Amino acid sequence: MKIKHKKQTYIICGILLVISILGIMLLKNNEPRMAGHAVIQQETIQAKQPTAENALESLLEAEDDLKEMQEQGLSTFFIQDTLLKAKRKFIGKNKIMLESLMYGRKQGLKKKYLEHLTKIYETTPEHELEDLNYAETIKLTDLIKEKKLQAYKIIDTLDLLKEKEKEYRAEGADTIDAVELLGKAKKEFKEERYDNAEKFLKQADSGLETAHAELLKTKEIWNSINFLLEKYGIYLLISITIITIIIHFIKKKVIE
Repeated sequence: MKIKHKKQTYIICGILLVISILGIMLLKNNEPRMAGHAVIQQETIQAKQPTAENALESLLEAEDDLKEMQEQGLSTFFIQDTLLKAKRKFIGKNKIMLESLMYGRKQGLKKKYLEHLTKIYETTPEHELEDLNYAETIKLTDLIKEKKLQAYKIIDTLDLLKEKEKEYRAEGADTIDAVELLGKAKKEFKEERYDNAEKFLKQADSGLETAHAELLKTKEIWNSINFLLEKYGIYLLISITIITIIIHFIKKKVIE
């Protein structure tokens, strides 16, 4: 019995040993995969982080957007303020990064712009310097792009609504309220309050459509009346004449 018990013990120990060895082998095989997965995740995160070059290119594009808007005669106070903030986010609180970006770079547009940013750093009071943040720089330059596109959309909408107002007014629609709203939209646009301008434009468009719909409804009613008069006018005239004679006869009898 003791010998049999020992054999069972050896067998169980052997099985446990085999399981342990297999477990160790599986863990070792899985380690490179886990490490590889971690590396991929880290590389993905790094890839999503904007670089100095990304931010620099976004600043140059924003400069082009600003210039384009100024050439169109648009007010750009907000754009200029936003661009300055974007530059300060790119510069940071010291010029070490600027100097490193300029080091070894051939003379060209980007190097010239970095020199321009260095001058901004040197003329900015210390308390107005911003923490370096390339992501924020890109976010601000994206806002400039959005505002430029919004401005052009408003210009196009204003032109379209002016033409619509002129057309509807010529047809006889009451467009006084819409004209007032268009004036408000234009004022808000000039003062760079684009969201307010769009709000007034929507109201003006809605007002024009309402006025035009009322005009069409009125015309439809008059057309119906004219149709009835043309088709049944003679009968209506005869009826009115007969009724008038009867009333006159009744009045005469009453007086007598």
